[in-house]
Amino acid sequence: MTERATTRPSSELPLSEREMQNILAMVEKGQQLAGHFPSDEDMAAARRILTGESTYEAEMADFEERHRE
Repeated sequence: MTERATTRPSSELPLSEREMQNILAMVEKGQQLAGHFPSDEDMAAARRILTGESTYEAEMADFEERHRE
């Protein structure tokens, strides 16, 4: 299993607002092309991961909690 980076290297921080918007647009479009339609909450989680405010693991735990039946 491949290890995932949980935070961005500090050398890549911070992204400009334009870079952030471009990356988030690519994430959203990629999800749409795969048949998924991320909510505003999902996109906010992606932003937090990109800014380093949160980790992939923390956001996935939150996602799973939100989507439990």
